[in-house]
Amino acid sequence: MYIYFLCPVRKVTPEVKRFLDDYVSSTESQGHHVHYPHRDVEQNDPTGLTLMLKHREAMKNSNEVHAFWTGSEGQVCDLGMALALNKPLRLVNKKDVEEWLGKNPGKSFTRVAYELDNLYHEISKIK
Repeated sequence: MYIYFLCPVRKVTPEVKRFLDDYVSSTESQGHHVHYPHRDVEQNDPTGLTLMLKHREAMKNSNEVHAFWTGSEGQVCDLGMALALNKPLRLVNKKDVEEWLGKNPGKSFTRVAYELDNLYHEISKIK
């Protein structure tokens, strides 16, 4: 399976970076291919457009999207791409997202990501 890993790149703490690296390593050790922005796309893009086009191409070629969701500006764009490309989305830090949602009721991109994860798990039960 080809997985697009939607994750923060800028302003990442060493702890989060370790988690992301470990998640990718563990997923790839199971035989999956992971598109990992930290590793797979040069981040020094003066406007960000080339970076986003490369991410879009990788997401188009993926079977599903796994997300470590923080709600960053770049992630919101990636979430829109996942919706437009009709890609199933799975949150890898769902408990963090649920905690945030408990403190922030109402519409948000974080709630959209959470609902997409719920759909992912419902579809997985059917398969």
